[in-house]
Amino acid sequence: MTNLPLAVVFGIKTAEQVRTVNLFSDSAVVGSALVDQIKANLDDSGQPTTELCDNVIEFVQGLASGTARTRSRHEPGIYRLFAVEVRQ
Repeated sequence: MTNLPLAVVFGIKTAEQVRTVNLFSDSAVVGSALVDQIKANLDDSGQPTTELCDNVIEFVQGLASGTARTRSRHEPGIYRLFAVEVRQ
């Protein structure tokens, strides 16, 4: 075991998954699921739709709701959700 912060990086797509991984880690890192949300809100020419920002914010808020009832291993009461871009 380590005292260093521990992050779960792969496969995080739902608030329930965030809740689960935060039981044994310090962070849930969301990458591809966020990129998928952005891709889903592009038109046929690759331009953002008018709904892109609202839909991505709603998705991230949904993920963040998974932090409300879990505790970090090292900092009880501190909840973290990180979103990162995965470049393909």
